[in-house]
Order: sequence, then structure tokens, then C-alpha cells
Amino acid sequence: MKRAYKYALCTACGAFLLAITAACNSDDSPEYGEQDINSSVAVTAFSLKENNAVLNNIDSVFFSIDLENRKIFNADSLPVGTDVSALAVTLSTLSCSECKLHFTSRWTGNDTVVDYLTNPDDKINFTRPVTLSLRSYSGSVEASYDIRVNVHELESDSLYWNDKGRLPMPGTAATEYRTVKMDDRAYSLSRTQAGLVLSRSTDVFTGVWEKVSHNLPASADVRSLTSSDNTLYIIADGSLLKSADGADWTVTGETGWTAITAAYNDGVLGLVKVGNTLMHKAYPQGATSEVDAGFPVSGFSHYITSSTKWAENPQVMIAGGRTASGNLTGATWAYDGKKWMKTGSGLPAGEEYAVTRYKIATTDTLSWQTSLTEALIAIGGSDFRGDPIRTVYVSRDNGMTWKEGSVNLRLPSYIPAMSGSDLLVFEYTAHISPAAVKPITQWQVPVLFLFSGRSASGLEPWYWQGVVNNLRFKPLQ
Repeated sequence: MKRAYKYALCTACGAFLLAITAACNSDDSPEYGEQDINSSVAVTAFSLKENNAVLNNIDSVFFSIDLENRKIFNADSLPVGTDVSALAVTLSTLSCSECKLHFTSRWTGNDTVVDYLTNPDDKINFTRPVTLSLRSYSGSVEASYDIRVNVHELESDSLYWNDKGRLPMPGTAATEYRTVKMDDRAYSLSRTQAGLVLSRSTDVFTGVWEKVSHNLPASADVRSLTSSDNTLYIIADGSLLKSADGADWTVTGETGWTAITAAYNDGVLGLVKVGNTLMHKAYPQGATSEVDAGFPVSGFSHYITSSTKWAENPQVMIAGGRTASGNLTGATWAYDGKKWMKTGSGLPAGEEYAVTRYKIATTDTLSWQTSLTEALIAIGGSDFRGDPIRTVYVSRDNGMTWKEGSVNLRLPSYIPAMSGSDLLVFEYTAHISPAAVKPITQWQVPVLFLFSGRSASGLEPWYWQGVVNNLRFKPLQ
């Protein structure tokens, strides 16, 4: 929207200035440059010429023209590795008598000048800053523009995991971990030789954790720990417990619970045993329904919240897991406020997937613009042999279908294949120094945190931070 507006503005200005030029043809009219100094040397259009040997559709790359600050640049950088050392350009001005491009020769390193009016097809070295100098038709006004062809130093649509940012999990010599997010804080429960250790962090980026003194029973099911917006829940000996701060836990009066499937609103959904029948249960609503034979009763992913303008109620989803008959599934199940329904498939049958909602960058190879779309990401899990799954899977349709993620989303070699990890998103505020009128100086960057997990070597005592590179780049304006 901003780009279209800027281009329309330049076009409108160009048409207006041409009208002024026509009106100034009378003998008593002042010099064109005297009427409007800025506009007499305005650049009205700029693009790179077609060069498929360098990049397909490079002539479609959009360039912003900042007339006030005399800058021409592509806000969406070109892909990593694009050779910009010899590119011809197409540009338009308003009746200039001189139009020259000044740059450094890639061959000799000397200053070079190309006269665009006489040699419009000459190639320019854009590996260094290029200056465009213009002179008005009357010769009385001059101006120069800084031209930059930006190229990404990083793959914009890659998921980057910081190999130097590995941080230790809280709680030493743990045999189980569960990490959840509540009120922008991370709560990590671990089972150690000393008993259950609950830790809380307000800054997971630096790895600072504080121990929380709690009254949890030793029999609490660590992996059942679940968080809603402002309440923590856990199962101990079939009883459902809750806490507002992780320290003081109280019984809810709910018994017979075998699993917590998801938080919903400020309550939870779970599975309870009624006689010999396994039932869905909602707390505090109390509604129950029989569990479908294909529904996972253990090993399902952490829940994912979803809401659309078409849905009457918010939805929660889970993926993968093991059914009551012992079979593994790769299906996605969703709860709409009334009942659970199977809504998708495509994940390999497995359990303990780490799933979350995140933004994926996709680059359009026609315009070479990168856009961000929300998707579900599934990392890890274990297959029918019990082996950890290394492949990353992506769903762009809310869990209806899943496909193997692109090479840019694969886990690096320094993160082991794991199952039972916890995948959460925390945001930090990125800053940049002001460089323009009313610039964007800060923006929120969502970062993936992959907490622990069980690899071939055992329970991993670490957590890692990952982010799609495009999210770290300054937003376009």
C-alpha cells in the first residue's frame, strides 16, 4: 500500500510538473528551475534492466524514490549472492540536459562516469554506492541522488538458530522437563533427584531463572503442566490442580483425569476415566463426551490456539500422539467450544511433536519481494520405532495439511533430533538508529524457543533460540 502510494505520488507530481513546463513557455515566464528547484531535477522512475543471467525478473524489482532526501533504493533486498557488479538501469527524469552515473569500476577500481543520455545500456557496478547527477534543461539547477541496490547478507526466509545462544535448562540432572508460557513468563518444571523443581523466567533470552517455592505433590505429572492466560494446571494422582503463580497449588475437586489436552478460555480440556470409558472433560464447564477411537490419549503436541472471523468460538488444536489402542497418529484434532473433530492429517504418525504457530517468510520470484504469513511448525517427535524425527513440517492451512519444510527451515546439525521438546514464542523489541523522517526505530521480533527434548543421547539439558531472518530485518516503510 505504501509503495503504490509513493509511486502514484511521484507520477502525479510528474504530470503536474509537465503542466507547469507547458505553462512556462511564454516569454514572460520565469526560468523553470526558478519556479520549482526540486522538481526540475526529479527522478520519476527507476528500475534495473532485464538480466536473467544475474536474476530472473530482476527488472520487476521495485525501487523507492525519495525525492526529499535524494535517495533511490530497493527496500526489499535481492536474494543472497545476487551479482550486482554489472547491471544496466532504466530511469526517467523531467527534461534534464545532463544525466550521469558515477561509480567505482569493478575492473580498475577507478572512478567511472556513464552518460545515461548517450549510453543508456552501459552497465553499472552497484557493489558500492552509486551517484546519479542531474542538471535541469535550462542548466541552472543541479542535483545528485544516492543509488543503492541492496542485497541480503542472510537468506531472508531461513530459520536461523543461534549456535552460540544455547542456554542451560533450569534444574540440574533432570529426568523430565516441561516448559510453558503464562503472562509472558516461562515456567519450567523439572523432576530431579531432589524432587520437583519449578523455575520461572521473565527473560528467557539471557537464561535468567528463579526458583519458585511450591506445594506441588511429588506425584505430579510433569508433562501434564499446562497454562492458560493466567492459570497453571497440572494432574497429580488423577486430581486436577491449579495455581495463579506456580507457588500455591489448590485442588479443583476434579478427579479421574488421565491427561490435559489443552487450555481453553481460562479453563482446561482433558480426558477422564468414567468407569471403563474414557471421556472428554471441560473444566470448569463440566461438559463430557466419549472419546473417538482415533483421538490421541497420550503423546499429543502442546495445544495451539486459533481464531478466525468465521468461527463463533476460538479453536484449539493438537497434533500427533498415540490412541487408546496404542497406534500412533499424525492427525490434527481441533476443539471449537463444543466438541473435538479431526480436521487434518499429513504429519507422519508419531508422538511428542513440538508444535507452535509462527511466521514463515516466502519470497515471490517474480517481484523478489518477501512476505510473511502465519503457519504451524512441527519440530521433533518420535516415530513408530521410537527414533527422534529430525524433519521440520509446516502447515499453512491451520493444520488441515502438513508438508515437509523447505531446506531453509531445517534444523542445523548442532541441534540434535529430539522428541518431547516444548516449542514456545517470546518477543523482543529490535531497535535501529533513526535515519529518516519519522522512521521506524523499533519493532517486535517473535523468537522461537526450543526447550530440551529427548535425543538418542538422553534428555537434553539445553534450550535454543531460533528466528526467521526476515523478522529481524527492519520493516518496510
